[in-house]
Amino acid sequence: MGKSKKAAPEPRRFTETLAVQLTVEEIAAYADMAARIAADADAREEGRASQNKAERDGIELMQGQVRDYLRRVREKRDYRPVDCEETMDWARNAVRVFRTDTEELVRERAMTTEERQQRLFELPQKEGEGEGAGAGV
Repeated sequence: MGKSKKAAPEPRRFTETLAVQLTVEEIAAYADMAARIAADADAREEGRASQNKAERDGIELMQGQVRDYLRRVREKRDYRPVDCEETMDWARNAVRVFRTDTEELVRERAMTTEERQQRLFELPQKEGEGEGAGAGV
């Protein structure tokens, strides 16, 4: 009449955009791109008196790119898609998300009511469980 242990469901795998540490080469490349774009924007701005709206919009776009590259250089990280794995921690009633590249915990949250309900018929049964187990109840 005892309860049989159920196998834990397989972790859910997915990709999420997370912070990724930049290499020295990537930092140098972003710094170079920012410098090139800034120089190009400066050159365009010199002739601003005769600029039309499209040219001004182009300069604003370039300035935005420069800010983005300089932020990456300053922070030494970028946000990129990273493969992740979501696991259910039944003992703590928590859902935990880990990066698969570094095994680092990304976040943890409490299970929802629905997640706390273990799905009896979706779990694979081990040998010795199932038909003979619990018979006569």
